[in-house]
Amino acid sequence: MAKAKTIVVMNRHKIAANRKTGELDPPIRVTRGRHGKPKYYSTFEFTGKGRLIYDPANPLPCGATAWFELEEEAA
Repeated sequence: MAKAKTIVVMNRHKIAANRKTGELDPPIRVTRGRHGKPKYYSTFEFTGKGRLIYDPANPLPCGATAWFELEEEAA
């Protein structure tokens, strides 16, 4: 089975908007792979192994320069 990475980032724009408007829109952005469709959460539980990455020279497509990659088996 091929391994797929789950990418987890904090969306700072949603956090800033929540602070400004008082809303509670979920700021945790989770995608399967670098170009997967994002889903947003208020809470996300990590299971398995992963690594925290800071790479400003190679940001994610969303612009994030720091993110967590979780290795997991693709179904």
